[in-house]
Amino acid sequence: MPQYYYLKYIPKSDRPRVVGNLERLIGQLDREVPDKDSEQTLLLATWNIRNFGKVRRLPESLMYIAEILSRFDFVAVQEVVDLDDWHAVMDRLGPDYDFIASDKTHHKLGSGGERLLYLYDKRKVRFQNIAGEIVLPTEMLITDDTAGKGGELFQGKQFRRSPFITAFQSGWFKFDICTVHLFYGSSSGSKLQQRVQEIDRVADYFADRAEQAQKRGGR
Repeated sequence: MPQYYYLKYIPKSDRPRVVGNLERLIGQLDREVPDKDSEQTLLLATWNIRNFGKVRRLPESLMYIAEILSRFDFVAVQEVVDLDDWHAVMDRLGPDYDFIASDKTHHKLGSGGERLLYLYDKRKVRFQNIAGEIVLPTEMLITDDTAGKGGELFQGKQFRRSPFITAFQSGWFKFDICTVHLFYGSSSGSKLQQRVQEIDRVADYFADRAEQAQKRGGR
């Protein structure tokens, strides 16, 4: 449950309206999201909070975001540009929650220096101390042009925003999970093809990973 005493940072004249908004949001979440307190379920979500930390948000918006996040055991979040606002959301979520974030994507790649992260309820989920970003081998690089033979030379590139993969456990259930923020691209042309290639590479990478894990009989 979020820490509602942070409503004190809302101007007094706005508090009745904000409380009313929260009550309506809570009612909608009660109707549409399953009960997360059940030991038989693990509620997962993914949320692209556009330009989070880059676009200025009102203090009340952080309350609404925290309210939604609190209804899930585990959430993959994309487009976290600045961690200051994210820490403000964590304050509103309270001590039962933690997160792990990737490093910033370089600003020259057009992402504004965003991070990917995972939020998790520590009462249900434990981080298993494994985290990393996917680096494509030469034969999977995203490109239409190659040179050389036998993998000696490839002209290509990695993901515009590196997928973020981590290991967690909930009860007896151990799982690896990857969040991806694909290149936005366009409706046609080379930018569309780059987006399609990123989708293909994600599928190919994890198909190969699953095959190798099956051969080893484990992770």
